[in-house]
Amino acid sequence: MNNIVFIGGIYGVGKTTVANALLEMDSRLGYMRASQLLFDADPSVQRATKYSHDDLAYNQGLIADEALKRIEAGKLYLFDGHFSFINKTEDGVELPPFSYFEKLNPILFVILTEDVSVIHERLKKRDDYHYGQDFLELMQKEELKEAQSVSEKLGTPLYNLIGDNTKTDGLEERIVELLNKL
Repeated sequence: MNNIVFIGGIYGVGKTTVANALLEMDSRLGYMRASQLLFDADPSVQRATKYSHDDLAYNQGLIADEALKRIEAGKLYLFDGHFSFINKTEDGVELPPFSYFEKLNPILFVILTEDVSVIHERLKKRDDYHYGQDFLELMQKEELKEAQSVSEKLGTPLYNLIGDNTKTDGLEERIVELLNKL
């Protein structure tokens, strides 16, 4: 297993907020954001919209390869990513290939969930995107379902943070426990 804690959840759920709260805990924590890794690996990669992906399998392969290049011994990385994506036509969900998660091989999965009305408002303010609450609900259900499936297939624990993601509900203790094993 790699020293990666995969923090997943749909767009606007609070992944970066949780990661930032955890990063303040310990200097042995590093941070990787999947979207930044993608553009670092291949600056020519373009997306049709902010959230849809032209070639999901290719992109996820680039992200995993770039992440693995950056791992340093003695450091634990918070990895901000997704278990599902809005498809190209923006009317459904597309799942990344399982090989993406196999390659990353994290020691812990964290899935963030939130009331979709809260997410809806965050996305409107942050990105000026107006996905309907029904679509966000579908996306969140698929994200959680895929997180559970991937966790089970890899035998990697899954920690579910529900609701107010400004509170990390005991996740800090789990992270400290992982850091102490390094």
